[in-house]
Amino acid sequence: MASLEVIALVLTGLSISASILYYTTVLRNNTKAQQMQMMLSIQRERARGGGILRYVKTMKMSWRDYDDFNEKYGFENNPEAFAEWFSYLTQFDDYGYMLKRGIVDLDFMFETCYPSIVKLWCKFKPVFEVRRLQDETSEREMFWFQYISEELEKYAESKGINVDYTKET
Repeated sequence: MASLEVIALVLTGLSISASILYYTTVLRNNTKAQQMQMMLSIQRERARGGGILRYVKTMKMSWRDYDDFNEKYGFENNPEAFAEWFSYLTQFDDYGYMLKRGIVDLDFMFETCYPSIVKLWCKFKPVFEVRRLQDETSEREMFWFQYISEELEKYAESKGINVDYTKET
């Protein structure tokens, strides 16, 4: 009788282990599927030229100081330009959030979006610093964009890649 109890306990333990292994595999595959879907979305945007055009237009924006930026691209003076600029950068804020939550991994983001994210953050960091100070609702504006940029910089440095893009902006 005791041997039947032992067998039942062993089978229970094995089935719990198998369940854990199964769900771990499912979660890992789910994360990989999400990354693949994101990669396809990024590639689709690039293939249509939309992503590249938006990147180039955004990088060509120029201003002397925050007041000049606000005059040229601010919501009140130029809502179309503001909407285009802000909506483009919001995707990088979303990527940062996904990175922090483990939906995408750092190597994936590095291979798909480096150095673009870092260059964009270096260019617009001064704008967001002022916006964060001037408006309490903007206190965490583009927080995750900053996060992913900083994580990509650290990752690049660990690979021996120069990350000083401040002179290019």
